[in-house]
Amino acid sequence: MGGDDDEALDCPHCESQYAELDWNLRCNECDTQFTEKQVDDYYEKLRIDAMNFYTKLYEKQELETLEEVTE
Repeated sequence: MGGDDDEALDCPHCESQYAELDWNLRCNECDTQFTEKQVDDYYEKLRIDAMNFYTKLYEKQELETLEEVTE
């Protein structure tokens, strides 16, 4: 399942930084019950979004470096 075993899982629904899922995958803020698949899908989406962000950032930095070299 998403996250480290010793860390609390973030609620896929809540915006609150204090919203965490308990051992039964129920949110302590909105009281929504989640399945393992929902939590796994949420963390997979976060992972993909982070990879895309860093890929774009790396490409932008390379482009800026290339522009500096050609000037």
